[in-house]
Amino acid sequence: MHSGIRFQLLVTCCLTLLSCGQWRRGETVLVPNGYTGWVTIEYSLPGAPALIQQNGRYLITIDAQGKALTSTPMETGLGNDQYFYTDASGERTELSLAAGTGNNAAGSVMVQGVRYITVPQLENQKPRQVKAFFVGSKSEYALAPKSDKWLLGNT
Repeated sequence: MHSGIRFQLLVTCCLTLLSCGQWRRGETVLVPNGYTGWVTIEYSLPGAPALIQQNGRYLITIDAQGKALTSTPMETGLGNDQYFYTDASGERTELSLAAGTGNNAAGSVMVQGVRYITVPQLENQKPRQVKAFFVGSKSEYALAPKSDKWLLGNT
């Protein structure tokens, strides 16, 4: 009897957690090998190419300046995004996500400071939707500018 109650409680908790957030399609983000600095992805830009899907995920290729532009709208909600360094031959090396204070090696390159920025519609302009994140070590991230205004001015 107790195991039946535990099972019901477990199922109820799982369903509650799943209903708390809206899920979105995951992204696979390919960053040029060795790039460090802020990366920005600007969504919903008329005339920019649409994102392609690979294995049920959006595939986003970042250019050498750390930017990607797409006509695809930015999806909101919970998603399982993956970040990779990629070389000219297409070989991928996964980048880890910085989690809190973490125990990542001092000089290791990670994805940090992920943020979603939406600028409301201004006169005769569409709203801007930008995803930004930093690729680099903790010490590089500590020295990098972090204001949304700076990020938007450099997209």
